[in-house]
Amino acid sequence: MKELTWQAVYHKDGDITEDSEIYSQFNPDGTENPYKDIDRFRLGRFDLLHEGKIVYSLVIRKNQRLIFRRRSLVALNGDLVGLVFLVGWVMTITTPSRQRNLYAINYLQPDGSIVLDNHRSNLSLLSEEL
Repeated sequence: MKELTWQAVYHKDGDITEDSEIYSQFNPDGTENPYKDIDRFRLGRFDLLHEGKIVYSLVIRKNQRLIFRRRSLVALNGDLVGLVFLVGWVMTITTPSRQRNLYAINYLQPDGSIVLDNHRSNLSLLSEEL
């Protein structure tokens, strides 16, 4: 079971460059930055890292809003048996009859596989994702 950390990469004038600002989950001194403090207006890419190496990247386009969750899989006896990371985006579109949300979410499974799906009807958006 891999533990992953995240980093937000901010765009400059719509582009991500080598000198783009990075907001990491952990600071060099080990303190943790809150996920809710990611500047979503400047977010260009969201990365998941394992042991400091990027293992997954999500590019955020105009009008898409980041979704990220870390879910623990727990056996009936209470033992942790795995972690699933959900990372994707939601975008509100207007149709002739109403507004609706489109979702694209990747589920990073404990075995390393990745499944692309929607929100599976059980994902409530956080206030910063609305």
